[in-house]
Amino acid sequence: MLLDEPGVKRLIALFDGIMAVAMTILILPLTDSALSFKGTSLFDFFNGPNGLLTLTAVISFAILLDLWLAHHMLFAHVKSISRRVFLVHAIFQLLIIFIPLFTRLVSLHLDDQVTSISYLVIITVMYAHLPIMAGHLHKKIQWYSLWPILAFLVVIIIEFIYPGYQIFLLVVVLIIAIGSMFVKQLD
Repeated sequence: MLLDEPGVKRLIALFDGIMAVAMTILILPLTDSALSFKGTSLFDFFNGPNGLLTLTAVISFAILLDLWLAHHMLFAHVKSISRRVFLVHAIFQLLIIFIPLFTRLVSLHLDDQVTSISYLVIITVMYAHLPIMAGHLHKKIQWYSLWPILAFLVVIIIEFIYPGYQIFLLVVVLIIAIGSMFVKQLD
């Protein structure tokens, strides 16, 4: 075993910190826009680029929150982890730090199919890490950890075949993340 119980607790604390920083960074471009805002109403602020930036930040926040909840459930009673789980977990954390970047890129270049698909692929790979870690932790892989992966793959295929529906697909991604959180609560 690579990490014993104190090490696992430190790994979880590091993960919580990375999630908190990633979630905080999501809002920073909006605060920059607010500082230079010259409009007269809140509607003026959210109409246009700030509205899209807000939508993508909310979607990414919901995804990160859902991943945090899944991670919490997965590591709730873990006393030690192997090198393999540590490596998979490190990759998972690495992907998380890219979410704010791709959130901003999607909000700036919504019509760019490569940007949208890259964002969706990163999200899908992060969700795919959960059952991989569960398997290595010798935990039963729950069905609710698989359906978001399949749903995101369908969204990627739709985006690839029918480009131009990015805003609709972003709303679908938000629904998947919220649905995934709800389903976890049923278990």
